[in-house]
Amino acid sequence: MQNNNISKGQILHEQRNISRYTGLLYGRIFLLPCLFLFIVPLGPVPAYLFAFLLLAPVLLCSLLENKENAEPVLLDSCAKKYRYTAVRLSVEQHTGRIAVLLLAAWQFYIPSSLAVYLHLAPAALLMLYLIWRIISTAITRHNIHSYYMELRSLEHV
Repeated sequence: MQNNNISKGQILHEQRNISRYTGLLYGRIFLLPCLFLFIVPLGPVPAYLFAFLLLAPVLLCSLLENKENAEPVLLDSCAKKYRYTAVRLSVEQHTGRIAVLLLAAWQFYIPSSLAVYLHLAPAALLMLYLIWRIISTAITRHNIHSYYMELRSLEHV
């Protein structure tokens, strides 16, 4: 923490942003191998989703990130640990929204000639993606909180 004039609300907001970013990132990383497994049995749609989820964040971050004019981060050590920037959070949020919409649309347009368990694959992937995001966000928020509580207790010793 860089400055004593920082309010608790600002720190909690930064903690929420970092944990939200990691939840979105880990959810996307979880979805990539799942989509890769469905490329052969389900045709080209999982391949398109896989390519989008793999390439879009990398390309958008490289285009939008400006190292010189980066916003200062309050929890700098956590931001470095999780590779958080405001641009990356924004890109992951938009990519996550598009991924949810594409998975939902894929569920409605999947051919009915497939086996029942393959017919439910997009809905199952959507549910697993959302659950993974929630769990990883909660775990990251807890890790950040416990890390700074340890630092605070070491200051008073």
